[in-house]
Amino acid sequence: MIDWVVTESSNRMDIKLGFARVLEEMRAYVRTTLAGTVTINIYHETYGQEPKTSLTMSANNFEISHINGQVIHYNYVGLPTFYATDLPGSFPTGGAPANPVQKAKLLYLLPEAARSSVLEEKFTEELMRYDGAGSVTLSDYTCLVNNYSHTCHSVGLNLASLARPLTAIDYRTYAATLAEGTPDKLAIAARC
Repeated sequence: MIDWVVTESSNRMDIKLGFARVLEEMRAYVRTTLAGTVTINIYHETYGQEPKTSLTMSANNFEISHINGQVIHYNYVGLPTFYATDLPGSFPTGGAPANPVQKAKLLYLLPEAARSSVLEEKFTEELMRYDGAGSVTLSDYTCLVNNYSHTCHSVGLNLASLARPLTAIDYRTYAATLAEGTPDKLAIAARC
């Protein structure tokens, strides 16, 4: 299990360090495990075991199959904005299913950020903003998420068992293979 305790009393540094540790544990699991699943728990209280949000992640490519025991699908629709204040209270707890907004926020915050250092850095930057008003417009990063497998192939990484997260240089390497003026090339240039 991978556990992240984030509460109303967690300061920004607690959240930043916890986030970095969770992503590193996720990456280590995918790098070193050939099969099986691991549970990622977000504990919303320091004391006691509940409530929590649980994600079931496969060793294959950070694939999340369940949130709180409910089967999910990777169909991002109407991507919302993630606010730093979403932690910890806006995620479903116990056996509650995730609604589409919660699902998108959780999947971008954890598996998508574990796959991409660009997303990790953006989330970290916004979680650490001193005014507490940090946010990530998830739709701005759709291009990186949608071109994950193409980027892995272009830089020679095994997407099923990623040896390291993708970097801005990796995305730019992939973008260099695209025709000038294509939407993906422009979007990658804007984010990387």
